Amino acid sequence: MTSGLARIIADEQATDDRYRKALERSREDRVTVRHGPGTRHTPPRTVAPAEKGLVGRVALAEPTDLFDGLDFYIGSGHVDEDQLVVFSWAAPIASTFFRGRARHELCDQVAVTRTLVRRRGRIDDYIDDDGPARGTEPPFATRALTVPKAPARRRLPGRSAPRERPAAVAEPVPKPRAERAMLAAIAAPRRERLSSVLATLQPEQYDLVTADPDATLVVQGPPGTGKTIIAAHRAAFLAHREQGRERVLVVGPTEHYRHHIQGVLTDLVENPGSVGTASLTEILTDLRRLPDAIDDSPPTQDRDVEAHLAELAEYTANLLRTTGGLRPRSAHADQIVAVYEALRVADVGRYRVTRDVAWRRYLRALPDLRVARRSRRHLPLLAACSLAVASPSTTYDHVVVDEAQDLTPLEWAVLRQVNPAGGWTLLGDMSQRRFDWSCPSWPDVVEELGTPGSRTEELRRGYRTSAEIMRYADRLLPRLKRTVDSLQAGGTPPRQVKVRPTEVSARVAEEATELLGRHPGGTVAVIALIPAEVMRALRRAGFTVDPHDVSKLVRQGRAVRVLNPEQARGLEFDAVVVVEPSAFPTRAGQHGLLYTSLTRANRELVVVHSEPLPRELRARPPARTRSIPAQRLPDVRPIVCAQE
Repeated sequence: MTSGLARIIADEQATDDRYRKALERSREDRVTVRHGPGTRHTPPRTVAPAEKGLVGRVALAEPTDLFDGLDFYIGSGHVDEDQLVVFSWAAPIASTFFRGRARHELCDQVAVTRTLVRRRGRIDDYIDDDGPARGTEPPFATRALTVPKAPARRRLPGRSAPRERPAAVAEPVPKPRAERAMLAAIAAPRRERLSSVLATLQPEQYDLVTADPDATLVVQGPPGTGKTIIAAHRAAFLAHREQGRERVLVVGPTEHYRHHIQGVLTDLVENPGSVGTASLTEILTDLRRLPDAIDDSPPTQDRDVEAHLAELAEYTANLLRTTGGLRPRSAHADQIVAVYEALRVADVGRYRVTRDVAWRRYLRALPDLRVARRSRRHLPLLAACSLAVASPSTTYDHVVVDEAQDLTPLEWAVLRQVNPAGGWTLLGDMSQRRFDWSCPSWPDVVEELGTPGSRTEELRRGYRTSAEIMRYADRLLPRLKRTVDSLQAGGTPPRQVKVRPTEVSARVAEEATELLGRHPGGTVAVIALIPAEVMRALRRAGFTVDPHDVSKLVRQGRAVRVLNPEQARGLEFDAVVVVEPSAFPTRAGQHGLLYTSLTRANRELVVVHSEPLPRELRARPPARTRSIPAQRLPDVRPIVCAQE
């Protein structure tokens, strides 16, 4: 490392250390931790600021009245002391750094932006990009700081020899923003938990993260286009003190997803109690307020999922109150039982719950409560019965729903009750719908929510999945829906491995083991309809089940996740083995569940099968998935700002 480059990095690290100390001094001692819809309080404690820090720096061409000097930083919170000016990433002025469509009065005065790149929490590199204005002085003049010894450093791929920047250079702004760091982050091994990518957040992502919270935002995006990144960062943005939303809920498809996004929220959320995270099933179970475990039974007919069921539950509860069938002081569980049993009869005394013959027939066919309370099929109805007798214990100012294409009208009706403010952010992909019971289009979803003024945006740039994997998975889609611009041009072509039926599990274990060796430091998963058979084969190969996570099998410090297609939703891995694609159920002739599973891989995909593959995967049609060939990604070491 040259002395000039080392000095710059050391100077920025010293400033970062000073900034962290300033944040620590201003942080409140008491925090509230919220898990799912409920809340619990912890004793007063000091939150360690290790995950907080500077993400970038902006140099202006001319002085401004907003602060002294020509440059300022962007960080997790605002600090202004002794020539250190840091604005929050959630403040409007941050658009000067992220370069989204939102405009600040200083956007046209930006001469240079500097993206700070971290490794293991320390500033390890930086990328300077020219802005639209020309400065009269060299940007980022060295501050009068006592700096520590420069850290050891390996260059990111593609860095040219250090040079002094001319005072008045106006080159076109590269796209993507902070290109070299972003491409290196994409190529880096995945982690089990998603990390904040503020340093490499792209302008189109920033626009959606910071969109108007009062209008319903719908984000449609194919796999790997950054929907989960947007969901987690938007929740943190909305809960930031700059926005004034005190309670935000992130709803994901599974408990695995909830753990996956926790890293971003830990990195960015100022008060951990301001953002709740839960899977949809966890929310419904919590609202139901009954202790029973549930199965995974799906709906069997349209009326199981219609929002009208929630209206019938509320009407039944009102009839019971009128007739004295609900006693205000009785236990909540007893009141739920009373409403459900009245629905099963379809009458409350001499009053009919409904006069519609078809609905009366459906209600009278509902199972006994002992069966219903253990059934995923009837979980939304029991949650609606619970809400009909008492309001939810916790409500939110804004709800972010990832994988929103899979919610049924009844589930939307229930979820509306925990979001009286009506702020919604919905993210998903209609090509990945799991079944026909959910809303068939985004306008249908918005209609169920009853929120005017919605905004729909479509993502087309693919960050996570390589072009080769997307071309393979896109065979399952109609040609007009193959629209992803994959930044990972090329990549390892997916492999199809055909074996005898008796050899499937053993071959899967063998392939997973080989993938672990080819992706050191990365993550590997197996997705199968019957995970138990694969897990037995891995145990025979020397793997042991992680006592803290039964889906994880470990050998010599390396882990393989074994998931069914439902559990894999919303997750991502460096390499994936998909087992017996022809066994995956279809939806109206479409392969939504299989498509989702094939696109969980970032770098390498293996398909192991004994049965014939689905017709679309047998022959290779002309590819419609586009890629950007100039941006090939080398294998690089992990860095903190991984774009996932």
